[in-house]
This record gives sequence, structure tokens and C-alpha cells, in this order.
Amino acid sequence: MHLLGWALAIVGAALLLWSIAATVRANSTTRIPYWTRPEVIPRGSLIARSLGVGLIVFGTVTTVSPGGFWVSALVVLLFLPGLVMIPVHNRRVARSDAR
Repeated sequence: MHLLGWALAIVGAALLLWSIAATVRANSTTRIPYWTRPEVIPRGSLIARSLGVGLIVFGTVTTVSPGGFWVSALVVLLFLPGLVMIPVHNRRVARSDAR
């Protein structure tokens, strides 16, 4: 069950990363807001993001018992790439608007 949890969390992270990358590509010239919807929402990205988050959380909860509570750091590590992509994209758009 421990390996299944890791596998689910990694697949969830891949889905989450794909959905955020698709959203960044679809909104290449506009900022992506944090608390509202972006102007363009790619087909399938909301489902992939929701499924990804669910798999990350379920996979992490599955690994907590045998791996101890330090495994909850896995959630932070798996969400981190997606959390970094949006501010990097927004800074790039702001720089191109300033030119």
C-alpha cells in the first residue's frame, strides 16, 4: 500500500503540473490570477487539476501511516512546481508589457 500511495501521489503531481502548464500556454500573453479563473481555460485542465490534487492528497494520506508524518512534506514538494509556474509566468508577462 505504501508504494501505491507514492505512485498515486506522483501521478497526481504529473496531472497537476500538466494542467498548470496547459493553462500557462493558453494564457501566454495575460496574467493568471490566483483567486479567480484565467481568461482561457484549456479543455480538460480543470478535470486534470482536480484529479491531480485528489491523487496527491490520497497518495500522501496512504503513505502517512507506514512512513510517518514527515511524509506530509511530500504534499509540499509535489505542489511546489505548480506553485512556482504561475508567479514566474506572471512576472514574464509583466516584463513584456513594460517594454
